Amino acid sequence: MLFLHSANGNSFEDMPTTGQTALQHFVSSGGGLITGEWVTFWATRGTFGRFRTLASVLPATTPFYAYNDQSAITYSVVEPNSVMNANVSSPFTFQADSIIYGTETQLLPKPGATVFYDSDNLGIGVLGWDYGYGRVISFSTMIGISELSSSDYRQLLSNAIRWSARGVCTGTIPGDVNDDCKVDFADFAIMVSNRLECNLEPQSRCWQ
Repeated sequence: MLFLHSANGNSFEDMPTTGQTALQHFVSSGGGLITGEWVTFWATRGTFGRFRTLASVLPATTPFYAYNDQSAITYSVVEPNSVMNANVSSPFTFQADSIIYGTETQLLPKPGATVFYDSDNLGIGVLGWDYGYGRVISFSTMIGISELSSSDYRQLLSNAIRWSARGVCTGTIPGDVNDDCKVDFADFAIMVSNRLECNLEPQSRCWQ
């Protein structure tokens, strides 16, 4: 799902809490979410009261009014990823759209987030993380008409959609140790690494 919010900076409309909760559930159940700069911007503007519930889903926060008005922005690979980097030049420069406060918002990664691309102006261009069974990608720019005129930017957005599309988990599976809705070698490795550990008290009862 692609979620872009470009509301007038002087208005105070919000997504109803029920809608935000539904999106939160969609992602945690295995859905993919891609957001443009305005979503992160308003989610961390607490005094404006927008997207407070949805904020927990996003992999980044923003400093108060930390934005950029440069029209030309360059993204470069930070974290190599076969899906995110596929057929995208690095670095690549594109013209950015601007509404109200500028062309780009500074993103601050939350613990556990992966920075895929940086921005030559504000540090982070694209980052993402796993949220429940799903994934979220946030862009520092609007994902508007000007950005999408760049073939590299279009490809990066397409790649982000692919990366975030992990599928919906339909139920728990016995043996899914890392809770990723599948039983694979990663689960086996976790079990092996904890082999012969025992927390019973007294310890003498562990191997009876």
